[in-house]
Amino acid sequence: MHLHNRRLERGFTRKRKLSVLNHENLNEWQEDWVTFFSRQRLQLQLDMIEKDYGERETRELWSRLQLRLGDFFRDVEVVPALLHGDLWTGNAAEIHEGPVIFDPASFYRHSEYELAIAGMFQEL
Repeated sequence: MHLHNRRLERGFTRKRKLSVLNHENLNEWQEDWVTFFSRQRLQLQLDMIEKDYGERETRELWSRLQLRLGDFFRDVEVVPALLHGDLWTGNAAEIHEGPVIFDPASFYRHSEYELAIAGMFQEL
């Protein structure tokens, strides 16, 4: 998949619904990584925290961090990379030509995004 990395006209993600752990994620195209990640991934998590736990302090901290999130990526070029959306050991097989990895939930993200997710699954 990573060989498919290239500059895209549209930006990050794929325009289709993506459900992870029974939570539907927003998947609208964004021109830049910070906007996509803050609006369509972090915001979703914070909305769930506030809804499930009534955690207002987290919301207040998030509103302050959101204003500075772009500072962490200043002078960093983030090129969209095609990554796995459902990475687990069951997504591998072997065909006559050799090993393959398949993933019906692939999407475009920051190229290092997958490293953080892979760290959660020690068997990968």
